[in-house]
Amino acid sequence: MEKRRQLALESVLGDSELTSALTDEEAQILLTWARQEIDYWVAQTQGMEDEDAWEIIAPPIRALRKQIRHLAHVSSTTPGALAELSTLMGQSGAENTDTGDPFS
Repeated sequence: MEKRRQLALESVLGDSELTSALTDEEAQILLTWARQEIDYWVAQTQGMEDEDAWEIIAPPIRALRKQIRHLAHVSSTTPGALAELSTLMGQSGAENTDTGDPFS
């Protein structure tokens, strides 16, 4: 499962363009949130074969990348967005498990 977690983390955290328009502080907020989301989704696949696990993990990881890209854009174009960004990060996809969509 640790290998699965590492691959999932790398798919998001390894893409510096996702947060390139942000200050270091803003990027850190988003990346901390992304790690928490990834940890949640990987934990949901405990005991699964890799192929089955990636069917579960891949859609929320793609959605997470889109959400990070969107939040980075908003933050880079809106004065004072750091406080709003911090508030948004409190609305974790991990809390929204009823639909399976972490961003609905």
